[in-house]
Amino acid sequence: LYTNFIVQDFRSFTSNNENLKLLKSNDLSLTVRYMDYLNSFQSQFGFSYQNKTNDFQNFNAINQNFIVNRNVILDFDNQVFNAFFSAHKYIGFLKSNVKFNTNFNVLKSSVFISNELIPFKNYQTNFSLDIATAFKNKLNFSNLTNFTTNEQVLSLANRKAFLKQINNEFKMVYLINNNSNFNITYNYFKPNFDRKEDYNFLNFYFEKKIYNEKINLSLTGHNLLNVKSFESSSIFSQGFSNFSYSLISRYLLLGVNFKLI
Repeated sequence: LYTNFIVQDFRSFTSNNENLKLLKSNDLSLTVRYMDYLNSFQSQFGFSYQNKTNDFQNFNAINQNFIVNRNVILDFDNQVFNAFFSAHKYIGFLKSNVKFNTNFNVLKSSVFISNELIPFKNYQTNFSLDIATAFKNKLNFSNLTNFTTNEQVLSLANRKAFLKQINNEFKMVYLINNNSNFNITYNYFKPNFDRKEDYNFLNFYFEKKIYNEKINLSLTGHNLLNVKSFESSSIFSQGFSNFSYSLISRYLLLGVNFKLI
């Protein structure tokens, strides 16, 4: 640990003025796994906990001649708790793999606002379900659904932010022959249940290999539903954010790859 100012470049300096012995962390975790290969089933569950009372806070002093960067240890009272469960099963009569995952996370910490440490808590839950067929014929399907909730509580004036999102991806894969395949993907995304906007995306991909697989031809279609813009939301330590993106209009892309040897 260095305590004097260190020159980083021609106008930047960095300094630490604390003792690393103050950075103590207590960790506890437990994971239980169960595997039944005979019945094509496996699962696991567990939890973890971390307590790290002190942590670094970065301060910058900027003027026209130089920048001073100072790292100071403060009592953030960081605590993280996580619990999870997952299961994977092959269902024979459906010729399908099913995967389920869930995760619950609690974060307790503080954020530095106006020269004051403000405690906050964050609660996040995630569920995902993935189903994929394994038919012996040429056509197969998969579907992945993700559902997430996120709640942020800032003790300052008891401010709260809540976000609920869902995303679903459906994919169809058709194996025409050993040298050709076609797949189409449909995505549905609702970034915030408190807003009316939701989004649908459709893409496809076709590939064909010719001349003993020395030449690879491909045709890709993106944003076939011609979505013009996309908005997403997120929660961070100090509040709520919305992001907006302009998207490229629908297009087709032809590709050619070849091997000389």
